[in-house]
Amino acid sequence: MKLEKLDPELFTWETYDYYYWNTLGCGPFDDDLGQKIKQHAIGYCDASRLTIRPKTDFFAVMCETDDHKKFWFHIDQLYLEKLAGHELED
Repeated sequence: MKLEKLDPELFTWETYDYYYWNTLGCGPFDDDLGQKIKQHAIGYCDASRLTIRPKTDFFAVMCETDDHKKFWFHIDQLYLEKLAGHELED
């Protein structure tokens, strides 16, 4: 999975999804959550650069569902790099 580095301004309050696992059709501890994130992730940015809900030591991941709904959530760097299969750019 190659993730594109996205402009932090694309991560808006309207598209923030705290319960992103529901949007992906699973539970927060389901075994296939990582696979669903990999399937739907389109990009990321350093979460400390966000104007909405900034967080240090986290990334924001933008996903898109099959019906083209875009949403984002926070994820820690190690988990995201594990899903992506490579180190991410800051």
